[in-house]
Order: sequence, then structure tokens, then C-alpha cells
Amino acid sequence: MRGPKATIHLDRLIANYDQVKSRINDKTIMAVVKADGYGHGSIPCAVALESYGCNFFAVFTPEEGIELRDIGIKSDILVFCRIDVNQLDLAIQFNLTLNVADPSDVDALIAYYKTNGQSPQFHLKIDTGMTRLGLDMNAMNHVVQKLVEHPELNCGGIYSHYPYRTSLFELTAAAGDVILVPGLVRTTFTVSNFKKISKDK
Repeated sequence: MRGPKATIHLDRLIANYDQVKSRINDKTIMAVVKADGYGHGSIPCAVALESYGCNFFAVFTPEEGIELRDIGIKSDILVFCRIDVNQLDLAIQFNLTLNVADPSDVDALIAYYKTNGQSPQFHLKIDTGMTRLGLDMNAMNHVVQKLVEHPELNCGGIYSHYPYRTSLFELTAAAGDVILVPGLVRTTFTVSNFKKISKDK
């Protein structure tokens, strides 16, 4: 092969995974393998990591998640893109966790449940300043109230994508309403309600 090429050493990937794992007190690691693992090869990376104990992956589209399912990945898979109402059946069929980033996403899930009697699992995404995708604090109040009213919906987590590298204390001061609890980013006004809306108690 002529021209530049990248050689991916899966043993070094596992060594990096070990380094991260050793610093987080055995908390769950979500390996992001979207966009073909950022060019590193989503399939070989996911297979290597799952065989070593990683049990949560993230992709951008349902199609990427289905590709992992097709080669035998059994672990949880979070899909980062906005919910597509035409792919909710696929999310359930392939056990994909979806991303609720707008109040209309919850409305779509309520309507789907009324018609089909089931709900795909999903996480809520909060916009803490990235402004790319996510619920703002006002929308979050509305969405959490809806989820409390609709316990049949399968909410499994809440997360955010911080806009810059900083300390927790600086982020807390900047965002005002955001705190960090083990494993999840949650808003102060949702912590008390999270057990009511989460199926992952």
C-alpha cells in the first residue's frame, strides 16, 4: 500500500482502557466508537474492548449501532444523534439507547408507546454550553415533568457534553444548575425525581 496509513495496535487500546479504568474506581466506561471509531475501526475496537470487559459503547447513528449488533456486540449502545421517529422500531429491535435532546422527542416517544405499547430506552441530554444538541434548563423542567407523568417511558440516564475543559467547581459556577454525581450529570432539580423516571434504579 502506498501513501500514509494508520496501524492500530489493539493491545495498546486495551492498555489505555486499563489506565482509564484504574483511575475511576471501577465505574462504567462508555467507549465512543462513532464514525468508524474516529478512523480507528469501530468493529475491531468494539470487539477487543467488549472481550476485555467494556460493556457500554456510543455511536452517532442507529445504523452504526446496528452494525455493531450484526457482528455480535451485546453491550449497551447509546446513539448520539437526534431521535428519528421512523427508526424507533429499529431501536427496540436492536436494543439501542436513544438520545432525547428536545421536548418534541418525548412527545414522539409518548405517541409511539400509545401505538405500540413499548418504549425504547433513552438518555436525556442536557445542553451545558456546547449549544450543539441538548435540552436547555427551561426545557429540562418540562421534560422531567412529562417523564414523571409517563412512567411507561424507559429513561435510563442523563448526560451532557461540557463545552470546555475545566474543573467541576468552575463548571458548577458557570452552569449554575448543574452538579456531578457518580456516573451521571444531572440537574439539581432532577436529582430528586430521577428515581421516579429511571428504569435503571
